[in-house]
Amino acid sequence: QEAPRKSPSGGKGKESVPPKGKGQPKRFICFMGAVPKSANKEDISKFFKFAGENLVSVRILTEKGTNKPRGCAFVEFKDSSSLAK
Repeated sequence: QEAPRKSPSGGKGKESVPPKGKGQPKRFICFMGAVPKSANKEDISKFFKFAGENLVSVRILTEKGTNKPRGCAFVEFKDSSSLAK
């Protein structure tokens, strides 16, 4: 098993890297910019309703301390097959 490697940003945090070829399912994560600060997870999920069961999660990025939305989000799908429509 590979050891965790340092973050590309050079910070003290570490990111774990899964071993290659171990049957890990591929994930497809889409970055969304210019998200209205009034949008919530349900709003973003509705926007991607065409993905159906393929939608795994929605993460809205927030500012530290204030916990206010930053206007961007990550949307995770099982795979990219439903996004080609």
